[in-house]
Amino acid sequence: EIKEKREVIQVKENNEPTNFWEAFTISNLNPPSSLVWPSAPRLYQCSSASGRFTVTEIYKLTQDDLVKDDVMILDLKKVVYLWEGPKATVEEVRDSLYFANRYASALSPPVPSYAIKAGEEPNDFKAAFHGWQEESKSTPPKIIEEVLLTYTRFYTITELRKRPKELDPQKLEESLSDEDFLTHFKITK
Repeated sequence: EIKEKREVIQVKENNEPTNFWEAFTISNLNPPSSLVWPSAPRLYQCSSASGRFTVTEIYKLTQDDLVKDDVMILDLKKVVYLWEGPKATVEEVRDSLYFANRYASALSPPVPSYAIKAGEEPNDFKAAFHGWQEESKSTPPKIIEEVLLTYTRFYTITELRKRPKELDPQKLEESLSDEDFLTHFKITK
């Protein structure tokens, strides 16, 4: 039984007044800004399974769309996340880092971009997927530009002998500087 007369106001999606969202409480959710995205989140699958790097948009995203063999990019409009599946190849991660960095920088205005691994999803990432099934702990994401540096820097011969996990073990010589390559192998690259 309604005791007082209320006016019904029709509002278009994403144009809700602030007090509309205040009526909802979501525990343990600390997004960087708010729950209101300017438009629907966008999810992209980055893969090298075909032999070349491809980026494909996934529509009507669900948690099941996070492919463990690949890298995914989630655009929340105010932040971009690169999600690394546990079985993604080194090349997929490296190429996806480049792509995500360019993608986030090309947005108007440019937005921050972070790299996360499967099982380390922050709360605002999880909030983009309806009915997120908790399998992970929330950890602080890493800035993509900083992660990208680990994939693009040169290593010493001593460092390469330790086989850094972010490098393809069959292409370690590519991460040796031209000078070190010449010194150790007595030929140029």
